[in-house]
Amino acid sequence: PHITEEIFQEVFEKKSIHKQEWPKVIEGKINPKLEERMKLVNELVSAIWKARGEKQMKAKDELLNVNVTLPENTLSGLEDEIKSACKIKNLNVKTGEFSVNI
Repeated sequence: PHITEEIFQEVFEKKSIHKQEWPKVIEGKINPKLEERMKLVNELVSAIWKARGEKQMKAKDELLNVNVTLPENTLSGLEDEIKSACKIKNLNVKTGEFSVNI
């Protein structure tokens, strides 16, 4: 928290970040499709980490292959983020009932 405060004061203003108002929502900037896609990504990452935990795998270990089944493949362009967040070498996505197999 201290470094964040220092960076904020150097880059933006001398007033403490803790005394700033919350940012205002700009309705025209909200992308509902992207929000839905990111919700799916979040659920998928959670499911992968849960499966990893159930198999008592170490967090530092890379997963060689992960097979994911989704009702529809809306991950286009987000695969690298999922692979990075879950330490996956190969992510295979197919259409069907939601499931994760590591």
